[in-house]
Amino acid sequence: MKNLIAGPVHDGLSAIAQSSSLEHVGEMKLPIHLSLLGLPGASVDDVTEVLSHGIAPQQCNIFLAAHPNMRTVEAHDTAGAARMVGIRRDPTVDSIAASWAANTTGSSSSPSDS
Repeated sequence: MKNLIAGPVHDGLSAIAQSSSLEHVGEMKLPIHLSLLGLPGASVDDVTEVLSHGIAPQQCNIFLAAHPNMRTVEAHDTAGAARMVGIRRDPTVDSIAASWAANTTGSSSSPSDS
């Protein structure tokens, strides 16, 4: 497993290595579309913390570099990060995740998708 921007996905490679019955049969490229998800009505300008899986912020490095006030905090996965935004209910906290995660987590897509 490899992310074209971030490099090898070590957790995935480790999981595959644990199974002796897997065989490499081909390669597939999947486009990844990520969004900045926050609370409805919250402003991107007020965000100081962004939760996400470790690789997702690397894929959004141009956006994050343009917003130096946003500190990234690693989460177990992107959907879980979006869920935490909904649970915490803090307008200064957003997540980087797939836009579909907003529908199930109580968050919404911010105007500046990454």
